[in-house]
Amino acid sequence: MLDLFRTHGDLVAAATASTALAKERRREASTTLDRERRATLLERAAGYEEHAFEDCADLRAFRTRMRDRDLVPPPLPDDLAFVDEPDAAAEESE
Repeated sequence: MLDLFRTHGDLVAAATASTALAKERRREASTTLDRERRATLLERAAGYEEHAFEDCADLRAFRTRMRDRDLVPPPLPDDLAFVDEPDAAAEESE
């Protein structure tokens, strides 16, 4: 059981780091006036955002598996609270 919570901590750390990197790259792109650099930074930001999306999806799936085992996952940091929110697309299909 301890390994489950360690794995959860690792997933939270990965999602936090990739989300922060994605936000930073997007911010850098939005503050440059050089068109070529902006295009490059936007491309990089998109890559980081995809990575952050995957990390957050992995975290969400892991937390769901914990709940399926009748475990209560630890609280998430505020910047990852959206991971536990219902998926808007899933709600629309119901």
